[in-house]
Amino acid sequence: MLLLVVAALAGLGFAAASTWVHYQILNDPLYSSVCDVNATLSCTEAYTSRYGAVGGVPVALLGVLFFAFVLLVIALCQRSTIARNNLPGYIFAVATVGLAGVLYLAYASFVVLKTVCLLCVGTYAAIIALFLFSGAAARYPMSTLPRRASGDMRRLVRTPAALSATIAFAGAAVLAVVMFPGEPVSASARAAAASDAAASDVAAEAQAPAAQLSPEVLQKLHAFLAEQPRVPIVAAGGVALRVEREVA
Repeated sequence: MLLLVVAALAGLGFAAASTWVHYQILNDPLYSSVCDVNATLSCTEAYTSRYGAVGGVPVALLGVLFFAFVLLVIALCQRSTIARNNLPGYIFAVATVGLAGVLYLAYASFVVLKTVCLLCVGTYAAIIALFLFSGAAARYPMSTLPRRASGDMRRLVRTPAALSATIAFAGAAVLAVVMFPGEPVSASARAAAASDAAASDVAAEAQAPAAQLSPEVLQKLHAFLAEQPRVPIVAAGGVALRVEREVA
C-alpha cells in the first residue's frame, strides 16, 4: 500500500511540474524551461508537438488527473476492509490503461521526435511502478473485478463523505480542463516570435531619430562626412555642383 502511495505522489509531482511548464509555454512563446538542456533533452519540443495534447487537453494535465484519481481511489478504499483488499486490482486496471498511454507517448518521443522529456520520463516511471506494485499485490483474479467494483460502488454511494469527495474531484477535473489554455504554441511559432522580437529591436534602433544620438556620436559623424572626398557633378545647363560622395 505504501509503495502505491509513494509512486502516485511521485507521479503527481512530475505531472504537476510538466503542467506548469506547459502552461508557461502557452502563455509566453519565449519561455525557456529548465529541462530544455539541448535539442535532444527538451521538454518544450515534446509539449509543443502534436503528441503534447489529446483533443486539445495537454497530456501533462491528463497526467495530473490520472495520479490524483489514483490517490482518490486509495483514500476511498481505506474506509472499508473489503475495498482495501480490492484496491490493488483497481490500481492495476487503471495502471494498465496508463501504461498503454505511456508506451505510445514514449515511442512518439524517443522514436518519432527523437527527444527526451525528463519530466515526462518521471511520469512514465511512476506509472510503470504503479503497474508492477499493484500487479504483485493483487489477490483476486481480474475477471472478478467488475463484480467487486459494483459492490464497492454501492457502499460508496451510501457514504456521504466518500460520495462528496468523488463529486468534488469530478468537478475539479472538469474545471481544470476548461480553464487550461486551449491553443498550443508550436515550436515554429515560438521561433518566429523570437525572430520577430529580435527584428523589432533592430528596426527600433535603426529608426531612432538623430536627436536621440549622443553629442559625441554626432560630432564623429560630422567629422567623418567632412573628410569624405567631394566630386563635381555637371548638371543641366553647365552648372557645376559639388556633393558629398555617399558611403554605402
